[in-house]
Amino acid sequence: MKKTLKVSIGGMAFSIDEDAYMVLDGYLNTLKDHYKNHEEGEEIINDVEARMGELLLIKIKNPQTVVTLTEAKEVARIMGNPSDFDDAPAAGEESDNDSHPVEEPSKTATRRRLYRDPENSVVGGVCSGLGYYFKVDPVFIRIAFVVLLLVTTPIAFSNGRGLDINGFIILAYIILWIAMPKAVTLPQRLAMMGLDPTVENVLNKDKNRVYYSPTGSKAGTTALLIIKVIISIIMILIGISFLISAVAFICWSFFEYPFSLSDVLGIVNLDTFGISFSLIAAMLIPAFIFFYLGIKLLSKIKKRDWVICGVATLVWVGTSVYLLATGIKTASQYAHSSEVDEVHNVTTGSDTLFVKLAPEYYKIEKEPGKEYTRIESEFLWENNGGQFFRTDNGKKRSLSFLPWIRVEAATDTTQTDYKLEAKKMVFARNSSFAQWKAEKQSLQYKVSGTDLYLSPATVNLENAIITELKITVPKSKTVIVAPPLEGMLYDQ
Repeated sequence: MKKTLKVSIGGMAFSIDEDAYMVLDGYLNTLKDHYKNHEEGEEIINDVEARMGELLLIKIKNPQTVVTLTEAKEVARIMGNPSDFDDAPAAGEESDNDSHPVEEPSKTATRRRLYRDPENSVVGGVCSGLGYYFKVDPVFIRIAFVVLLLVTTPIAFSNGRGLDINGFIILAYIILWIAMPKAVTLPQRLAMMGLDPTVENVLNKDKNRVYYSPTGSKAGTTALLIIKVIISIIMILIGISFLISAVAFICWSFFEYPFSLSDVLGIVNLDTFGISFSLIAAMLIPAFIFFYLGIKLLSKIKKRDWVICGVATLVWVGTSVYLLATGIKTASQYAHSSEVDEVHNVTTGSDTLFVKLAPEYYKIEKEPGKEYTRIESEFLWENNGGQFFRTDNGKKRSLSFLPWIRVEAATDTTQTDYKLEAKKMVFARNSSFAQWKAEKQSLQYKVSGTDLYLSPATVNLENAIITELKITVPKSKTVIVAPPLEGMLYDQ
């Protein structure tokens, strides 16, 4: 009965016949003698031993299976005889005799296998693996993938099938990512390169990293450099566009002409600082990523660069999720509206009623040649026929909506009072709540002598907006609407 030994080969435990052990031990001893004076001899031995262990594991399938003499000889045959190799200087080093060129070690060819290349990956190593399989530089495959997305996007969306085409391209990449195994072990990497796992190929694994024939490499390198520069410029320009948008938002957040971002966010009761910061970050982060990658592309993008951009992307995703969640929550509060009519009778002894904006909203100081009064930081802003009036209230500025005003003569000859009919609109998360809020609030006005002062409520989620005010005038009486309300007059 043959004696079975427990041994460790390349850090992996095996049960092995004594005869098989003698073959592999003799192989490694020969290798040690051959490279005992080599500067990196110990590293070479460890590397080859690790590959032997991987090959044995492939051969026996199960680590509990005993390695036989046949399998040991097969592994030794695949690895090759180290005594047949000379210690030729590495590529790029000078030999003792400069007149004799150094020959590159031969490469034992085998059928290429399709693997993902984790060592040279950008996103999953798919393009790098395809580059080995088809003998094409993976940079060109990556460029083709990006260009395909860029070219098909405008074409696809012009005919309304953008998601179909671009989704198919991205889905195809994901399927390849899942279907292609990762080349983790050296035999897998050598199979990906189309090389046998011999000692020669193990020792020259870095030199064997060739995607395509070096013939015409100068022209290819020049073309690749031009393409990289073009892509880099495009990425930098995209970064500039994001940066300009971010600067515009910053200006809108802090400069107030006519309304700042804080004023607008205040209308919908949002946290002005949090939203403003998130909006700016949502544009500054892509600007940084495109700038950073655009510059790094001209040299070489390292793993550290992807880590930096990955962290920035995670922050951007978090910011975007916050903005999306806030937007959905805010939109739900304005999902329903209710409009309610309200009627008031105004009694005055004068035959003329002057309708004015309440004095707390602005100071009446008419400037020559100007339609509306502007006092210091107070503005009137016209937007699609509607107007918002902003006033100073300490450090907090408020926005109010000026209603459309319609003046009509009374058809009832017995009417003696001015009649105000206001349409109120309120937003809420449901219809019943909106109806309740609309009925709860009243038109804010005050009569002083011949003047009727309107006080539009500050625009927010709680207050009702007076969208329309109809004034019915008794016979032989007159209504004069003063600026800025005069600009809201209309005829039915």
